[in-house]
Amino acid sequence: MLACRFFEPSTIHRRSTTLHNRFKKTKLRIRTFSPHFYCHPLKYGFASIFCGNVFDVCTTHTYDDKIAAIRAAQKAGLTVCSGGIIGLGETMEDRIDMVIDLREMGIRSIPINLLNPIPGTPFEGNEVVSDGEMSRIIAIFRMLVPDAYIRLAGGRGLLADKGRQCFLSGANAAISGDMLTTDGITIEQDMRMLGELGYEVVLRDD
Repeated sequence: MLACRFFEPSTIHRRSTTLHNRFKKTKLRIRTFSPHFYCHPLKYGFASIFCGNVFDVCTTHTYDDKIAAIRAAQKAGLTVCSGGIIGLGETMEDRIDMVIDLREMGIRSIPINLLNPIPGTPFEGNEVVSDGEMSRIIAIFRMLVPDAYIRLAGGRGLLADKGRQCFLSGANAAISGDMLTTDGITIEQDMRMLGELGYEVVLRDD
């Protein structure tokens, strides 16, 4: 059975926050707000540290700074959601290293985004990762983190099958609806796809 969590974009399920590396300075105020999830992507440090041949996505802090921020969030009692963007110019070894780091920190919610090379951005010339490559990536991640929620997230609409093969390869969760600057896939489309695959969609609180 595939356990997937889908939410309407306008629905507040549990309070969450994305504060990147300012967590240590603000954790007392955060706890007053009492969010349940702390979203902290490793993707930016991931590109800066591992991919010297590509434009530095972030130069204000290091990969180790991000690891420290995640650990601080966990110490404060928050559930951390952390993943990365595929297609920045990284190698398969880089991707595996990222997931191993997440595994070692006990992260069970791992969103996987596919780079959308939007014209006018530093990565506009990057080739979109193919459906087959994304499926292989998801399958490897599933072997590395068998008990995690591997969430198909931003950029999934660039795949010809909208992520169908990725679900068959090990993805077991998704972020539906539009993303920050790009169109996403609607909940209705996802529900129809998962139904066609024979999966049961369930709501989980963890």
